[in-house]
Amino acid sequence: MSGDETEISSKHAMFLGHWLGSSGTIIDISGEGRADFYDGKSQLRSAHLKIKGAQLIITLPGFQKALTINDPPRLGRDGLWRMRLDEELFVRDSHDIMV
Repeated sequence: MSGDETEISSKHAMFLGHWLGSSGTIIDISGEGRADFYDGKSQLRSAHLKIKGAQLIITLPGFQKALTINDPPRLGRDGLWRMRLDEELFVRDSHDIMV
């Protein structure tokens, strides 16, 4: 990750998609720099999303959720995309997505 603040660009395209976390967190990331986030305690819909350094930041007026990018998205040998945010493992739902 670079230190530049950026919305989703081709450089960060691997973050796009519907991600399912090992602890039940769900993150939907769109190419328009928007995200839906659900973790059982918080629910953010159509929130602004940016990547700054090693953080994925989801914001709405008056609320911000910053997640540390421990491992950026990578395609595994099994054909599944995985990433780790705040030490939670996420797998991208590849239904309808070409990898």
